[in-house]
Amino acid sequence: MDRFSPSVFSRIDTEYADMRIVHSLVERLTIQNGEVQNMLTGYEAGAGVRVLKRGNWGFSSTTDVSSSGITTAVERAHNACPPGTGDVHLAEVSPVTWVRKALSQRTENAFELVKDLEGVLHFSPFIKRGSVHVRFHDVTKQFLSSEGSHIEENQILVVLDLRAVAHRGGKVSESHFSTVLTSIESHLERLKEAASDTVRSAVGGLDAGIPPNGQFPVILGPSLASIFVHEAVGHRMEADEVMEPHALMRERRGSMITHPSLTVVDSGNDMKWYEFDDEGVQKRDTVLIEKGRVREVLHDRRTAHHFGCEPTGNSRASSYETEPLPRMTNIKAVEGDRSFEELVEQCSDGLFLDGFVGGAALPDGTFRFAAREGYLIEHGACTSPLRMSTISGSTLDALRCVAGIGKEVKMHYSECMKRGQSIVVGLGSPALFISPLRVGG
Repeated sequence: MDRFSPSVFSRIDTEYADMRIVHSLVERLTIQNGEVQNMLTGYEAGAGVRVLKRGNWGFSSTTDVSSSGITTAVERAHNACPPGTGDVHLAEVSPVTWVRKALSQRTENAFELVKDLEGVLHFSPFIKRGSVHVRFHDVTKQFLSSEGSHIEENQILVVLDLRAVAHRGGKVSESHFSTVLTSIESHLERLKEAASDTVRSAVGGLDAGIPPNGQFPVILGPSLASIFVHEAVGHRMEADEVMEPHALMRERRGSMITHPSLTVVDSGNDMKWYEFDDEGVQKRDTVLIEKGRVREVLHDRRTAHHFGCEPTGNSRASSYETEPLPRMTNIKAVEGDRSFEELVEQCSDGLFLDGFVGGAALPDGTFRFAAREGYLIEHGACTSPLRMSTISGSTLDALRCVAGIGKEVKMHYSECMKRGQSIVVGLGSPALFISPLRVGG
């Protein structure tokens, strides 16, 4: 890979410019019912250039990462800056020179490991279809800025999805598990446990009952609570949304919006996706909600200047073809003081729901998520299993109704979509007791 320097911007007249040069090797493998369905390998290289002039951005991307191709991309980005005066200003940061190699190595025997993992999905005779889909990413990125930053990072990631479909007596039940890892080999035993849990969930769904409809006291298990924290809270606290006139979290800094024991943090440490973001800013821990009060939001350099804050290192782009946006890194609700048994006893009569199938949260605060499984809670104990259900409501109403927080945080790693850009994120939470919450079967 050719190395460039910030001097590539010396020929243009600009307030600021930056460039991301990305080299990506992707291998895909799908095994279903013991048979290889596909095995593909692809390589891509490209660069994305931003130029800031008169308060306006110009952007260009290219797949030609030669010296002449980079020079041309810089000129195109410069020429793409609109005429007139714009309102983009950037918070000041110090230039950085930094290099990081991948913390993990590519797995040489990946095919055998994936096939072994797929075999775990078939320990029950009721499983009629089991599959494992894996993407291996080996990505090297250079970041250069006209301020003098020069950052190089290499990372190896594995995106994995397990699916199991159970059939019995005309009934069908499906379950899946997805995650993002730095390697399969070092996490193989945990993945086998996840595969076994996926099978048990699919088979257990054959006997599950239909959930009731209405408002109930509900315990969200860690998986479903993580999605609630990520989608309904985290996206609402990305600063490009908070800048909007009618944003849900606009003007709420310092306001008490939830249980005084609930704290939500976005961190770079749970899984090290990057050290410096796509504007060359080091990721720092950002407390979004502290003991029930709104404290900070997630910034890039533009929004940090707008709000008079320091950048938080949350400017992320999905590829060289896209411009960075304020995005979460690893968001989690911090552990509380209740054991699961204490939450069930507190709930008394209601529902326990967990697992995530689909859904969304909208900028106006409304949300709707599908839970994969659950149980009735009767007289302080989990009783009858339930099949897929939905929870819905208003983010602020649900936060106000948080009545208990579990002790054990479980982190999940997945892909997140925003404005057509998919990136890897971490999300975690303990169980959350919310009363009441709307549930549908």
